[in-house]
Amino acid sequence: MNYVTVLNYFDKIAEAKGKLKQPLILEALKDKDFIRVIQYVLDTSRTFNVKKLVRMVESPLDQDLFEFLDYLNSKRGATAKDKNYLAAIASESEAKFTIVNKILRGKTDAGFTNQTMNKLVPGLIPYFSYMRCKGPAHLHKVKFPCYSQLKADGMYHEEREGSYRTRNGKILDFSLVPQEHKVSPEMVCELMGEITMLYASGEVMNRRAANAIINKAQDSDLSQEEADRIRFQYWDVNAGFAHQIPYKERFKGVVYLAGVNVIESKIVNNMEEAWAHYDDVRARGLEGTILKNFDGLWKDGDSMDQVKLKSVLSGELEVIGTTEGEDKNVGKVGALICRSSCGGLVTNIGMGLSGEDRERTDWVGCIIEAMFNEVSKSKNKKTYALSHARLVEERKDKTVADDLEYFLNAKEVKRK
Repeated sequence: MNYVTVLNYFDKIAEAKGKLKQPLILEALKDKDFIRVIQYVLDTSRTFNVKKLVRMVESPLDQDLFEFLDYLNSKRGATAKDKNYLAAIASESEAKFTIVNKILRGKTDAGFTNQTMNKLVPGLIPYFSYMRCKGPAHLHKVKFPCYSQLKADGMYHEEREGSYRTRNGKILDFSLVPQEHKVSPEMVCELMGEITMLYASGEVMNRRAANAIINKAQDSDLSQEEADRIRFQYWDVNAGFAHQIPYKERFKGVVYLAGVNVIESKIVNNMEEAWAHYDDVRARGLEGTILKNFDGLWKDGDSMDQVKLKSVLSGELEVIGTTEGEDKNVGKVGALICRSSCGGLVTNIGMGLSGEDRERTDWVGCIIEAMFNEVSKSKNKKTYALSHARLVEERKDKTVADDLEYFLNAKEVKRK
């Protein structure tokens, strides 16, 4: 493989502006080497468990890079030996090393994504669409009557014919989960919902603890005891026609197909009733609710037809670096340096990191969720920052951070 040529393609596309990128991408796609590289960069269903490498100046290895990446993708985690071996393979040349780090970060650094590629060449790279909610700043878009649904605090997934996958396309093995907690395996529509777990006491487990267990299903490592505590909740359905069907009709399909696994949902006629449901949910220690318009159509991206009500401010950021800790944390991570997808917000997050979090060396490139009090801006800086930001968890199910606009509009829910 000619890594120099492939890197030149990336550089030329990065320099181009707007619509000028498309013809350069199409030209690059005539090169089989470029195709192979972007398939590894942009396929979110591949996980290599290594975020960044340090180049070796001695003993580089001339071994098939993609064969070793496939090996890492087949494992649940990468050992120090694996990381050193990959670094040796990548260090064969500067161009190869740069491209390997693009693959590990899942970023082209050239202004195009897997969504871009899906539009240009459908099917070339797996692409998994996803509809997101807007924040409470968009409550004026709610049309009553509407649905008020529980905002489940779990892991998003999609199910079809007994097969489960994450938002990023990773397959989850729930064969040990009792059938009484599942929908029919013959169901040919695609149900969208959330996976949660219960404590032995029957209470809902917090997302960070639950997802640590649920992720074991990627390697078929769930124990029977853990599988017995898995629960599914569904709120939408896609049978290839969802883009033309109003949500009220789609939700009828969910009720029919999912049975007891339908998300908690009520029809509310005004904000007073919406707040009453929200208060009930919060009194039970749950996160909040989502208001959904009856006539809302399914779309890939942010939808104005579904607005979430949450008790805290939170958002997703990309980790771009770390600072060293002080005192007992010397030599460890002191804070995560994070930024929004547009780069308009850059902030350090040191609160909420566990001892294990501070030992990690692979934070760069991760997407994390953070809680915060407010968005602020110094007169001496061009970028915004978060005040009293605290790490919630790493979001392995997400590949893109929120943008500055999202954070600026993430205001505490105020009642009118």
